[in-house]
Amino acid sequence: MRLFGKVAGVTVALLCGLSAAVQLNDPDWLPWFAYYCLATVAALAAPWTRRGWMAAAALTAVALVWAAVIGSAGLDPITWEELTGDLKMKTLNVERHREIGGLLLVALMLGGLGGASWWSQRTPGASPAQG
Repeated sequence: MRLFGKVAGVTVALLCGLSAAVQLNDPDWLPWFAYYCLATVAALAAPWTRRGWMAAAALTAVALVWAAVIGSAGLDPITWEELTGDLKMKTLNVERHREIGGLLLVALMLGGLGGASWWSQRTPGASPAQG
């Protein structure tokens, strides 16, 4: 993948690493911490390894399924202020909206990295390490 892909991979990895770190003060931190740590590794692997796109694709699928499971519990509408205002735990409904938003953002970023990595390998003469 070209230089832009590598910079994007490092940027996504930094964001996922930061997300992992802030999970440590949550009551249900372990699954979130584990997911964001794996996402950090996948974001770094996608631009540099031949099969890195597979890790990014798998974690994209996990994020989408996880978001769907959270959403299937039923959500009441919330305002933008509730979502982005004070980031302390307010209600379970607001927390679920935030969790779904985070998962969808990670799915978008990892999906983009994985797709770009896969696509670059389909181009004749290109490799993930090319830059």
